[in-house]
Amino acid sequence: MSRYDVANLTGEAVRTTWQGQAGTTYPGWLYSGGALRVFGMGGSHNAAVAATSRLRREGVDARAELASEYHRASLDRIGPADTAVLISTSGESVELIELAERMRAAGLHRTIAVVGESATPLAALTSHEILLGLEHPSPIDSYIATVMALVRMGAATRGAPLPDIAADADAVERAVASGRRLIAGVPASSVDVLGRGHLLGVAQQVTLLLREISRVPSTSWDPNNFRHGPMESIQPDQLTILLRGPGDVSRAADKALARDLRTIPQRSLILGNEAVTGGETPDDLTVPPSPSLAGVSELAALIPLIYQWGEHAGVEPGVFRYTRVTITAEA
Repeated sequence: MSRYDVANLTGEAVRTTWQGQAGTTYPGWLYSGGALRVFGMGGSHNAAVAATSRLRREGVDARAELASEYHRASLDRIGPADTAVLISTSGESVELIELAERMRAAGLHRTIAVVGESATPLAALTSHEILLGLEHPSPIDSYIATVMALVRMGAATRGAPLPDIAADADAVERAVASGRRLIAGVPASSVDVLGRGHLLGVAQQVTLLLREISRVPSTSWDPNNFRHGPMESIQPDQLTILLRGPGDVSRAADKALARDLRTIPQRSLILGNEAVTGGETPDDLTVPPSPSLAGVSELAALIPLIYQWGEHAGVEPGVFRYTRVTITAEA
């Protein structure tokens, strides 16, 4: 099953999912202003962190939040002009359903469910439904489809044309090929994954998959925050993955961190998508950027490693020991 999932992570699969969302329509209020408040759990939330970070850079007021943060909290932070976007591939996540029920009871009706299939419990509680257009649901496909759905929604709010994702599809395919060449060695004892901006959402998804599929303890960090104490716990048998951010400010900060990580006796993996210059040490893995779909190529590059480690542990992806597909919220 793991080989099947990785084999299906192709440029054509990316294009097919994008096309599967081509008939998406939006409610009229989406064009009238207000923020996008995007709620999810697990991989849905991680994709929302990546996508909303990119949307903010494009001028869209968009924020990603865990649905569980509103389990008992006030809904006052959600304005009457805001659009609440509730994402659950299954459409059955309890935290999202409870939040939708609370929103309906509070008179908040600008609600959109983003789900994998029609006629789900979550969609029944919202005012509008958007389908992810998935052919082969998996944690990777769902993440990419969620990013796509939010990119489309962001373009709609700005009245902008949809991006051409041909370069993103090509980047995913090339990133997987690069990732296959990376595979070597036994799993690390633990993994820290570092990423800033939209790459923090990617880091969070990588750690989720390392725990779920590889069964390796993993934690995600903002790179600067990692310097404030957490890096003191680095051990020789662990792995630290740095997703180097684009742009002048990120490049300088991540260059310094990469240099420091390489001086520590441990396993490190520096992943970037820009050619290094000025005598800089080359990245361990150079990945083509995904210009429109925030961070999907960086995620794709690490999928072969995640699944290989899962095979090493004898894990069948999608078969859980402690987690149910529908998560039960706290009592």
